[in-house]
Amino acid sequence: DFLPKESLSSLKHYNQVHGLNSIYNYEAQLLYLLRTESFNKKIFDATEDLINRIINNSHQYNRLEDIIRESVSKTYTVSRVKRTLLNILLGYTEELNAELGSMGPSYIRVLASNQKGLRILNKIKQESQLPIINKFSHYHKLKNPGLNRLIGLDKLATDLFFLASKKSPYNMDYKVSPYIKKEEAP
Repeated sequence: DFLPKESLSSLKHYNQVHGLNSIYNYEAQLLYLLRTESFNKKIFDATEDLINRIINNSHQYNRLEDIIRESVSKTYTVSRVKRTLLNILLGYTEELNAELGSMGPSYIRVLASNQKGLRILNKIKQESQLPIINKFSHYHKLKNPGLNRLIGLDKLATDLFFLASKKSPYNMDYKVSPYIKKEEAP
């Protein structure tokens, strides 16, 4: 009800052509990680009880949908279970969260802009301590170990997102530039 009609139309079209991504697209990867317990169990925002509940359910059920349903309780919502599974997939631990949190923001990454936004970004570039990354491959020039750690996680998330799409290759961050909306003629 609150989504603009143009946005809804675009999403429906994208879904028909490419399909929208979902945690269920990573069922095989998650089942492998859970059944082999090949992940650090100190997952961010997850209790030991929740992790054990999810692992135990992965040994009883072959479908992620069933594992999620059976892991939900009065204490653990569907959203929390799914968030925990995504953190397992990304390897996002309490330790990593603390490390990244102590660094604070390390960069500004432009994903899309219009002409007005570009003017604002130029002003920010002159006054900000944070580097602005317009093209993903340019982050190498910054030679900042903390930035490399965060960018590595950013890249992993993108690669995992596109893993579910058979059409999109690996390293999409290096292949796609920010979308710049052109000014409309008066």
